[in-house]
Amino acid sequence: MAKFSLASAPKTFKRKVTITLLDESTADIELTFKYKTRTEYAKLLDEVMSKEKADDEKTQSAVDIFKRLGAGTVEFLMKIVEGWDLDDEFNKSNVADLIDKFPAAASEITEAYRIAILEGRTKN
Repeated sequence: MAKFSLASAPKTFKRKVTITLLDESTADIELTFKYKTRTEYAKLLDEVMSKEKADDEKTQSAVDIFKRLGAGTVEFLMKIVEGWDLDDEFNKSNVADLIDKFPAAASEITEAYRIAILEGRTKN
């Protein structure tokens, strides 16, 4: 069993996340997540929720809603993910493309991160 110290929290950690594709098949993507303590993660969630509340009053159409949610999701994912094992470069544009083309990806990535940070376990 590995020995650890409270002073040795990682800066990043890797997880394979299973993404559900549109035809209901799945594919794995290995993500390098940015480590956050539970407190840091809670602050990030508070920040995202307060921005969502402020933006809710401005939204008028379905297109506006999808643009706003997509942009917010991209920003959130950029704050928790540092990289991936796809051939495509990890950047804002490609993250936006991923969640636009594969809608389940955002929630599956977010849930994998939440489980890792709050529960400290891998998904079975």
